[in-house]
Amino acid sequence: GAGAAVSMVSLATFCLSPAAGLVSSRLGLRLAMGLGVCVNICAALVGAAAGSYYWLVASRLLQGVGNVLFQISRQTFLTAVVPKPARGRASALQAFTLKA
Repeated sequence: GAGAAVSMVSLATFCLSPAAGLVSSRLGLRLAMGLGVCVNICAALVGAAAGSYYWLVASRLLQGVGNVLFQISRQTFLTAVVPKPARGRASALQAFTLKA
């Protein structure tokens, strides 16, 4: 039912985290973040237009792919550009802005 559609994002994020790090390294962090956002937007549009439950589940799985690619590259980028003494605050601010 609905639980499967909701959990697809988490499942894809969990399964693809190691691969997302490799893809981010190969593409570059900025490109990987942009690609993750684009995949997420496309998946959301597919989900909004889904004519069946299976398309909805597939769109949520694709959102997980975009989500993990963005999350992994974003955190790596943050670590690369923020000086070590400020990383904790920067990470907290970044997490806060995602929840707001």
